[in-house]
Amino acid sequence: MNGNYLQKILKERMDDLQKIINSREKSLSYAPQGSLRINIKGKKIDYYHYDANDAAIPAHGRYIGRNSMDLAEALAQKAYDKNVLKCAKEEFELIEKLTKTYERTVPEKIYESLEDARKKLVNPIFLPDDEYIKQWEAKEYVGQGFAPGAHEIYTRKGERVRSKSEKIIADCLNEFCIPYRYECPLHLEPYGIIYPDFTILNINTRKEGYLEHFGLLDDEEYLDKALKKVDLYLKNGLRPGKELIITYESSQHVFDQRYLKELLGDYIALG
Repeated sequence: MNGNYLQKILKERMDDLQKIINSREKSLSYAPQGSLRINIKGKKIDYYHYDANDAAIPAHGRYIGRNSMDLAEALAQKAYDKNVLKCAKEEFELIEKLTKTYERTVPEKIYESLEDARKKLVNPIFLPDDEYIKQWEAKEYVGQGFAPGAHEIYTRKGERVRSKSEKIIADCLNEFCIPYRYECPLHLEPYGIIYPDFTILNINTRKEGYLEHFGLLDDEEYLDKALKKVDLYLKNGLRPGKELIITYESSQHVFDQRYLKELLGDYIALG
């Protein structure tokens, strides 16, 4: 796992914990005084309100009748919130200490800290993200090519694609800063070489994924080929929603760009 990505995960967890801490502290500020005891005898359940600071409440607790169950619920919620708050604060402090130490010991940062003259002399074990992306995108491959007379459609980056939907996808990948290769050959058993529409790189994990757009689902022959292609991905351990993103359209189902962006956001978040 990329050390910078781990730092990001820790930061996100701390943010979530802080929200929990804030919400539980607010909830506890409105909670009733005292605590709840539950007495169970067979199928009968009795609730008692305890409060050592309230002289009006007996030492053994005041019975909570059916008409006052909102008090029992509030006291039970209070006890739950106190436990959640305690655990959240402990975890927050633990991660905070870990983060402060970790920032000084991430091996990926060593190369980044070197001056340019020294970087030229070193063969780094861990490449910075921008250098890793540069090398990944620079790898040469031979795609499928285009038939003579085919429509010329280009992305914002000037790359030629086969359809307007693929142009939208490529531009969205660029918007989300997700490196990609268009129709880069991929070997899958037992078929052999296929050409995913997009091979994409999750820079957080430095693992490759694949994005397929099926745009002619009204055509039965095309649909059959599309399903066989998905089946091939599955047989090779590439799962939709994980290593594989699938988008589609037909005459009755317009390509949804918002749905694509949600999928790309989920993909970036994968660890």
